[in-house]
Amino acid sequence: MELRICEKHFQAFIDLKKMGTWVAPGLERFVVGAGAAPISTELLINRERLKEIAARKQFSDRDVLWSILWWGGMNQINAVRLVRYEEEAAGIVGQLRGQSLARKEAFQAFIDFRQKNPASGLGPAFFTKLIFFAHPKHDGYIMDQHVGRAVNLLFGGTIVKFRGPNVGDHNDAENYEHFCKAIEVLRDFMTGDDRDSKGMTGEEVEMLLFAPNEGKTRSKWRAYIEEHAG
Repeated sequence: MELRICEKHFQAFIDLKKMGTWVAPGLERFVVGAGAAPISTELLINRERLKEIAARKQFSDRDVLWSILWWGGMNQINAVRLVRYEEEAAGIVGQLRGQSLARKEAFQAFIDFRQKNPASGLGPAFFTKLIFFAHPKHDGYIMDQHVGRAVNLLFGGTIVKFRGPNVGDHNDAENYEHFCKAIEVLRDFMTGDDRDSKGMTGEEVEMLLFAPNEGKTRSKWRAYIEEHAG
């Protein structure tokens, strides 16, 4: 698939982009409330801390699994569903931490997991949160509804498939690989000699595309996507 950036929408992205982040509190309540055993990580977690947790052997694959899912906003209902399948899901996380799965292979592993366990509560957006944080290269980017819609708009296609407002189960490993490559095309385009974003990483591009709202105020980039995505 050839990836071509729409200059009009790209310029709007450059004009409206704003970095955002957040810290996820209350991890222990989330895990125990789902019916799972306690985990060993701390209660306040951000992106950098998740990377550190995944890299350190003192934390189990299960610790990493639940920490990422809590940070990523998994609701309690889906957490309860996942408890029954957590050992298998944590096994994939372990393969990612050990670098025995690349991003495309990992997405396929989670597809196979979901097909085998359709009631697990773990869908494509959460697959990619686990892939990004658990793998030491951090090059399997988070394909949630906000970043997915942004990528589709910027590249004028359906790289990411949706079912209603959510990333659909019918995305396959090729879709995910194209999505990740689109992030990297944007990264390279933004770090050209005539740009002001030299040294930007793929993660930073993904975070800019996500463009979180500020309280109840919709971010300008999300509002632009809603207006132009159709």
